[in-house]
Amino acid sequence: MFVFVFLAIWMRRSNTMTGAQWITYRFGDGKGARLSHIIVVTFAVISVIGFIAYLFQGIGKFCTSILPWDLTLTLSEMTISSEKMYALIICILTTLYTIKGGMYSVVATEVAQFVIMTISALMVAYIGYTSVTSDQINAVIPEGWANLWFGWNLELDWSATPYPAVNEKIKSDGFEWFGLLFMMMLFKGVFASLAGPVPSYDMQRVLSTQKPSDAARMSALTIVVMYIPRYLMVAAFGVIGLVYLGPELNAMGANIDFEKVLPLAISKYIPIGLKGLLLAGLLAAFMGTFSAFVNAAPAYVVNDIYKKYINPKASNEKYIRISIWASIILVAMGIIFGLNGGSLNKITLWITSALYGGYAAC
Repeated sequence: MFVFVFLAIWMRRSNTMTGAQWITYRFGDGKGARLSHIIVVTFAVISVIGFIAYLFQGIGKFCTSILPWDLTLTLSEMTISSEKMYALIICILTTLYTIKGGMYSVVATEVAQFVIMTISALMVAYIGYTSVTSDQINAVIPEGWANLWFGWNLELDWSATPYPAVNEKIKSDGFEWFGLLFMMMLFKGVFASLAGPVPSYDMQRVLSTQKPSDAARMSALTIVVMYIPRYLMVAAFGVIGLVYLGPELNAMGANIDFEKVLPLAISKYIPIGLKGLLLAGLLAAFMGTFSAFVNAAPAYVVNDIYKKYINPKASNEKYIRISIWASIILVAMGIIFGLNGGSLNKITLWITSALYGGYAAC
């Protein structure tokens, strides 16, 4: 809201190209501003690698649970799983059209993808609302679930529910101290908003609008229109998973994997026609987010490293070539981390705890 009513207008008036340039516009070119500039550039590049790894892991799990083909590839003594093959194919295709089309490809595809995703999200929310009753939910949740207040711990005991393995899962995933995690995310949001939007593709969207008033409207539209349908869809999948996926989740035993809830719910409880639309919508959401990250990171490499410190008088053609290579290298690094990054939860905790926590402090 702070970005919408105030900061977006100021940022767009700056005519800067990146979040790091915005820092020097805001604080000048002194020693402190330069150090802050370097921190923002470092954060932007590392966060892009982390999010590419996160997206790589997520799209692989999603595709193997939904699509019927086994793409497992064996090369001499190395075997690439079907999950990773799906992720490689989709990430490479998205990278190619993003590099080729630049900002225009990102904007054009995101508009079409947003329409598909919003329709899908609202339809799933309707299915969740009409197919699950409050009595069904109350039968599978632990005591205290309906209480919005919590302390340092969630203090929810799942042992008497159909999902007794959840207690150990929460503990092993590091969510036992939920109050600490909540406070960290809250203060991260406050401090990051005071400093400006997190320097990723959100910053690029603000800076790419035609005028300051458009930047404010775009920020308001993001808050009201873009996120609410997705939150409704997530809530719908949550209650569908709780009520109907007990046998599948319990069959996993101690290795219960909540990252499978979304694809399992889609494959088992979403009607055929909507399933295709939802698959297209979720793939569109993935490709839109992935392409936005791929398009945002090279701007920091080119404008805030190469152009500022290495070769400020190079031609535009040279800057474009450097940008293309930066995109390819960053995607390759993200994929390598995704191949070796473990679960989505581990990557999420690293992004929220180490990366965002350090950024907010700096």
